Amino acid sequence: MVSNKRSIVGMKFGDLTVLEPTDKRKNRNIIWKCRSDCGKIVEKTRKELYLIQKSPYTYIEINGNKFIDISGQRFGKLVVTKFSERKNGVTYWECKCDCGNNSIVSYTNLTQGSTRSCGCRRFIKDKDIVSSNTYQEKKLHTIKAYISKY
Repeated sequence: MVSNKRSIVGMKFGDLTVLEPTDKRKNRNIIWKCRSDCGKIVEKTRKELYLIQKSPYTYIEINGNKFIDISGQRFGKLVVTKFSERKNGVTYWECKCDCGNNSIVSYTNLTQGSTRSCGCRRFIKDKDIVSSNTYQEKKLHTIKAYISKY
């Protein structure tokens, strides 16, 4: 059926395996019938299939919307555990912090580095500031005591 065209039947692109060409065309390109690993049948052009193969991301589909799956990735002290929700055009992910707390953080805050912990870092930082201030106060007190001797 596809004698003079390069056949991609049997090739795997991401989670899609090419089954056969269809009679359909998109911008004069053959549309290929493919089966995903979950069993869903989809139709893609060769170009779309090669783009899937080159994409460094895996995607999840929820309610017909596709999202970059960042499950398992680490952002600072947070490890993304699962997709949480999409609200007002913003995608939220459930994360587990190294301290053990769970938090829900937007994709943008994670990827841009705005949120790197559940908030426990802030407390550690404040504690360090208090400790350093106490150290500075002790040092100042020692210097004042030394000066007052002479």
